[in-house]
Amino acid sequence: MAYTHVSRLTTTSDQVFETVEEFIEFHGSIGENNPLVRDFLAEIEEGGQSVIRTMIYEEEANRTAHKAEGVAVDDKPFTVELVSISE
Repeated sequence: MAYTHVSRLTTTSDQVFETVEEFIEFHGSIGENNPLVRDFLAEIEEGGQSVIRTMIYEEEANRTAHKAEGVAVDDKPFTVELVSISE
């Protein structure tokens, strides 16, 4: 069964972004190219400092593995806030 993870990424810089592509260019990969992610969608939020990111995995174990591969949040130029998870 698919596992969906939705989170808000907010820049820690003063920069404002017009598009998701600009946000990714500045902050680096935000999971869009990871092979464990089946589907990826991101939308820039009003104000241009946050992105809502939706990642869909085949199963929860893939999300766990993807998270284990990641860089610690403290080392990223943005904060991450969980919005929702669902199966």
